[in-house]
Amino acid sequence: MKLKPYLFVVFLFFVGLTSSFANEADTVKNIINNPSLTDSLKIEKLNEVAIGYGYIDPQEALSVNSAAIKYADGNSDSYGVALSYFSRAFIYLQMAQLDSAVLHCDKAIDIAKSNSYQILLGKCYNIAGSLRSSQGDLTTALEFYIEALAIFKSLSHINGLGATTNRIGNYYFEQGDYPAAKQHFLDALAYFESVNRKDQITYVLNNIGVCYYQAGDYEKALEYYTR
Repeated sequence: MKLKPYLFVVFLFFVGLTSSFANEADTVKNIINNPSLTDSLKIEKLNEVAIGYGYIDPQEALSVNSAAIKYADGNSDSYGVALSYFSRAFIYLQMAQLDSAVLHCDKAIDIAKSNSYQILLGKCYNIAGSLRSSQGDLTTALEFYIEALAIFKSLSHINGLGATTNRIGNYYFEQGDYPAAKQHFLDALAYFESVNRKDQITYVLNNIGVCYYQAGDYEKALEYYTR
């Protein structure tokens, strides 16, 4: 049996945020009417909630995300629009609606690139890579990951480096190159441990364990599964 590593290390996972609101309409209203939040923070919160809904109710997620896009566009906030398109691409990816995901990811990339939103651009490249991987185009996926890695290295962005290195590990795993996959997962683990990202460490430990399992080293695999 061939086990699979976790394919995504998620930047935003705010499911708990959605539980404090009765429904999508109340969620949007509470955030937009919150006087303690700046316009940019309102857009970020809307997208956080949209990502959270994506794991529970994708249609609610798209509705909240549409509110984020509308609010950002109404405030001429190009970063907010790009962030919202990025979030929408992620939601569509989770829904396996790959064409729609690619469309919105490309929109986010165009805005981020033209405005030099480097961190967001790196995240967009990672999602673009995941999309191409889901479409079976592993070569293009790796090209996007390499572009993301270059951005995060130039910025010394540790979380970005960890997430991207994990994705490159996934690429090598899909190719059946388990030693290379394991090394990239170990590198990702080191990045996340350096900033104590316990949530991401759990995913990467599993990925390393899967590599050992595929190599037949079940004792070592168990060590990482239970660490």
